[in-house]
Amino acid sequence: MPGSGKSAIGKAVARRLDLPFVDCDLSIERQAGCSIADFFERNGEEAFRTLEMETIAALVSSGPSVLATGGGVVLRERNRELLRARTLVGPLKTPRGEPLDLIVLGQRPAVDRHLEAVDAARARIAFHCDSVARVKVSV
Repeated sequence: MPGSGKSAIGKAVARRLDLPFVDCDLSIERQAGCSIADFFERNGEEAFRTLEMETIAALVSSGPSVLATGGGVVLRERNRELLRARTLVGPLKTPRGEPLDLIVLGQRPAVDRHLEAVDAARARIAFHCDSVARVKVSV
């Protein structure tokens, strides 16, 4: 989620641990050759999630780092498997406990239509975030 603080917090964690910081969204945009919002609009969520999955697989295999991802990364089982097996995950949550995004040791575009779908997605993200989380980060 834009503005959640994942980049600022991720960079601070990376400095503290003396590790490189990687923003998954920027990596996806470099691969796609356009913004995530444009890619999402042109190709749809399924294509975006496939590109996101490929990017996560490459990033978690590239060596130690602090990786910032959008909260939706946990919607695919393969991503959850990779995150559980190869990383230490810290979901960023609102004061009410709703997941925003992930800081991964080792954007999702805004969805402003269909509020019921957004709520259902948030519930799925919350469930899957908790299934991979080993640390908690409050913002």
